Amino acid sequence: PMGNDLNNSYPTGKQSGSVYLFQRESNCHDSICAHDWIEVQKFTPLDGIDFPSDAAQFGWSVATQKELDSVHQIVVIGSPGYDHSTGKVYLFRGSGTSWLFFGHLSSTVWGPGESNDRFGDSVQINRDTILVSAPGYSNHKGAVFVFRQG
Repeated sequence: PMGNDLNNSYPTGKQSGSVYLFQRESNCHDSICAHDWIEVQKFTPLDGIDFPSDAAQFGWSVATQKELDSVHQIVVIGSPGYDHSTGKVYLFRGSGTSWLFFGHLSSTVWGPGESNDRFGDSVQINRDTILVSAPGYSNHKGAVFVFRQG
């Protein structure tokens, strides 16, 4: 039943989301350069081992960082609508057209996640630290979760 399934009895993946990664290519001839953006990867919840679900909002927030002393990048993707807005964050590592899912983050590290936490509403990565906001956490008092690679 499209459009009237208020109980999400038949999830269709509407607003489940996706993230597209583009790479800039430059072609220069005689000091004149043309720049094109080429799609190199599409990330979806399926890439993170989850089926698309209605209103998961995968891709609501995105952060990237090149790993130090490496050609690889880390892509951090927030999905604050996941599981009735409890939220989830997906981590991918790779370069060019070769990307792998390598983990997810959730607020359940500190206790049970609650509906409307919206964990993953915004994300940021800096070296070995990932910051994740959950504006609905603790009855909308909000929180920022800090994850550090060990």
